[in-house]
Amino acid sequence: MRIPCLMTRLLRGLGFATTVLVVLFAAIQTGPGKRVLASLAGTLLSGGGLTVTFSDIEGFIPTDMSAGAVTLADRQGEFARMERLRLVWHPLALLSATLEVETLEAAKLSLSRKPDLPPAPAAQSAGIGGALLPMRVALDRLAIGEIDISEAVAGQAATLGFSASARIMEPARGLSA
Repeated sequence: MRIPCLMTRLLRGLGFATTVLVVLFAAIQTGPGKRVLASLAGTLLSGGGLTVTFSDIEGFIPTDMSAGAVTLADRQGEFARMERLRLVWHPLALLSATLEVETLEAAKLSLSRKPDLPPAPAAQSAGIGGALLPMRVALDRLAIGEIDISEAVAGQAATLGFSASARIMEPARGLSA
């Protein structure tokens, strides 16, 4: 008699957890939900004197999303800005140890000055046992339409663009482009 009671409780708990996840997923698709996501992402990526700010998140979270702007600032203010950033990827591919990115692009990247950040702490090893986890990478399009580099950054002002793709299907062998 105890097993059916335990099963009923487990099923109710699973049903409740599923309902909460569905409600949260639906909420993050709304304007207020995307503003909360932008704030959370900025908070998680900021630290060590760096402030990251996301604005105008749009699209379908998590597979096809964009941000109107991403800014990087230090104690003196903004030093870098990306405009019209877009990410299209397939998160379920992670289940097969593959990072599959269809598009990662920005319309414009502006570097106005060098950042004034404290020295970074010594890097710690990534992964398990100091080795990177074996992950295949399929990056179909990585692009920045316009990169504006100010004279304060490079000694001479420059404007350029960037486009690339990459595949790492056997991580031990490295990159093939």
